[in-house]
Amino acid sequence: MKGSKSYASAYSFNHIDVNNTLDYDSLAAHVSDIEQVIDSFSVSKNHSLLFSTDYSEFPVNGSDLQTRLLEITGDPSAAIHFLGEFEKAIGMHKSYLDTTQIVSAIQANPLQDLPFEYAYKVNVNWPMIADKKHISSYFDLCNQNSFNFKNGVTTRAEFTEKAVITYEHIQFHPQFEDKLKTIKRGTFMDYLSEFSHGLNTLNQAFFDISKDKNRNQNDLKIISEKSAEPELKGRKLTCTRQGSEKPFFDFDDLNREEIVEDEHGNKIKKYPKDNINAEYHLKLNFNDQSIKIDNSDDYNRAYFAMKYCDLTDRKYIKLAYIGEHWPPKKDGKKRK
Repeated sequence: MKGSKSYASAYSFNHIDVNNTLDYDSLAAHVSDIEQVIDSFSVSKNHSLLFSTDYSEFPVNGSDLQTRLLEITGDPSAAIHFLGEFEKAIGMHKSYLDTTQIVSAIQANPLQDLPFEYAYKVNVNWPMIADKKHISSYFDLCNQNSFNFKNGVTTRAEFTEKAVITYEHIQFHPQFEDKLKTIKRGTFMDYLSEFSHGLNTLNQAFFDISKDKNRNQNDLKIISEKSAEPELKGRKLTCTRQGSEKPFFDFDDLNREEIVEDEHGNKIKKYPKDNINAEYHLKLNFNDQSIKIDNSDDYNRAYFAMKYCDLTDRKYIKLAYIGEHWPPKKDGKKRK
């Protein structure tokens, strides 16, 4: 299932500003800008950027793309050449919808069930599309998805399924859903905004943390600073390590990839398990009414590990669970 679909059309780039596009180099730079926007979404498998089928033909402010190109170049051959460059850039990323159909689809999407649908913009909003349904970059998309994540969530299963798709740059432990039951003060429903902010922080921090297996402590500072960025619209989260009784969880060992055949003869990737110390944690001590949990025995935490993979040259964030403070409370006794 896709987590979201963002659409680009002539409204997104307003075609080309004739007054500020003075030469062929400027046109080439405009094509390059579109290619860079497309490339910025290539980090995601769950969230796509798609162009309208009528990107070149749809008129904005009275002119379609070819007319704008002819106005700039004054040469029909050059206009056709650059039109081809634009089409080549977006060709593999076209949707099956034209601009009018895209506008209708975005208007009808309640931003509740996946996939969410948005309009991609550079500077100016699309006409007839609400501001909250616009995104301007891949990371803006990550934020908008996170703001809308809690909409319609009512069960632990829904929370988990939606989280795995929405926050795809986090590796979730298989017991994540079950561990949501360990929350002591209320239920996960009382912390949807706080928890989604924590998940959004970890999801985006994946791109900021180091590749050095010996710099995890510094990476914790990076994660905490990420949570405080104004675009994430949440409180700064303390990110630290466990003092004692470290929590260990089994995750896929990405350094030991195996190719096996399933019962139908299809080749699939399989990984042996690696027992990892997931002692790092975000402190999630406020409910969605901004009331702080006043009893340390009831604190909520997001416990995770950071593990470098030689095969991909990336450090991964492996989320064990969101729930009670480790170690688990036993037999009603206060945690020590």
